[in-house]
Amino acid sequence: MQALCSRREYCSADIVRKLTTSSRACASRTAAAGSSAAVPPPLTSDQIQEILSALKKDKFLDDARYARAFVRDKSVLSGWGARKIRCALMAKGLDEQVINQALSSLDEEQVQERMEKVLSVKHKSLKNDPKVREKLIRFGLSRGYAYDELADCVSRLLSYCESEG
Repeated sequence: MQALCSRREYCSADIVRKLTTSSRACASRTAAAGSSAAVPPPLTSDQIQEILSALKKDKFLDDARYARAFVRDKSVLSGWGARKIRCALMAKGLDEQVINQALSSLDEEQVQERMEKVLSVKHKSLKNDPKVREKLIRFGLSRGYAYDELADCVSRLLSYCESEG
């Protein structure tokens, strides 16, 4: 697990999932191969907690560090808004305080610029569509942006495009 965690960031839930599925997979592979070798028993929850504690103690695993990296990557690379990022981190089982702290690192100006860029790109694909406003808002909501900011941005984008064209 240390080698795995040294290559990229993982959260505790990811490691628990890997430990439980890998021990099951190992047992099923051994049984399917008809091997007479002893099948290792699945890891107990105490063993899993012991592994997690050791990884955290040795700084291989840190949920706060994972959350910060996740927020940065999804915001910058994927163009996600705070709401979608929050939902994804909650699905990973991270603590609410860790999520809030990671989301507080977002720069509001950069978030606004990314939202404008994402909507501008989407707008170009919706040329001559009569429901362009509704589709842009729906798209922005699906990306996790707040409705109020989104509606303002869409209005500015559409008025700018009308004045040019």
